[in-house]
Amino acid sequence: MTDSNEIFFHRIENKDEKIVELFEKGFNRDIYCLFICINGKAKIQLEGKNYELGDGDVCIYTPERDIRILSISQNINGVLVGGSNKLIHNAIHSIFSAERVLYMRSNPTFHLEKEQRQKLFNLIESCFGIISEKVEYRQQSATNADFHDKTKKALLESVCFYVMDLYSRSRVFDTCSDQPKTTRSIILQKFLVSLYYNYIKVRTVEFYANQQGLSKRYFSTTIRTESGKTPKQWIEEIVIEEIKHFLANGNMTIKEIAYHFNFPSQSFFGKYFKQAVGISPREYRDREITK
Repeated sequence: MTDSNEIFFHRIENKDEKIVELFEKGFNRDIYCLFICINGKAKIQLEGKNYELGDGDVCIYTPERDIRILSISQNINGVLVGGSNKLIHNAIHSIFSAERVLYMRSNPTFHLEKEQRQKLFNLIESCFGIISEKVEYRQQSATNADFHDKTKKALLESVCFYVMDLYSRSRVFDTCSDQPKTTRSIILQKFLVSLYYNYIKVRTVEFYANQQGLSKRYFSTTIRTESGKTPKQWIEEIVIEEIKHFLANGNMTIKEIAYHFNFPSQSFFGKYFKQAVGISPREYRDREITK
């Protein structure tokens, strides 16, 4: 762990007595985190959706997501590594469009073959060995301290870029997302990035338009023209999809889910969901449980 607690690197092994505590300590609301499962199995829950990780599986945790560690096998072995949102956000968004970040958020796991995960493990271990160094001359030379800080940033970005490269190889993306950016596409991307961070608490079109200093009408027209969906449709689609995950899992009561998503009351939450889905939250949960 670095002095600033903004970067961490930890080996997860079955000999650790407080292994679940180590996992949960690594995941907090304002970080990006990567878990590489080398041996064993782990079952986790992200935003109400369950994922099972085995040998060679990788899970990417993105900021502002609820996570629960459901089970860990006795022979678990892996690497947990991460950094603060402040450090990693720009690196991720410099190579991934907002659409890809949202896709990654909804599809956080991927698999690496043995050679791939060994290369990734070696890179992470080497980079974080340097990043975590305590340099004695930092207080003696401002220039050297600056070099060390920039080296840490470059190494962390290298890990991010390589992970994104591996992730992209395992997933098929729409190539149109890599086309040159227009003014409209930039407005859309800024909206989706902001939506990604704020959808749990804020669901008004005015909020997202104001963030970019645009009128609601111009903002709505631009988003609809560029993406084929209105801002309201984007907001509702993401919110409803996340609510469905929570309802299908059943670990939280409907009242708790309503509170989590910042609805003023359970009644208002029920009306919002039924208007979008056609059935009540209770009916949806009952249907999913009986599947």
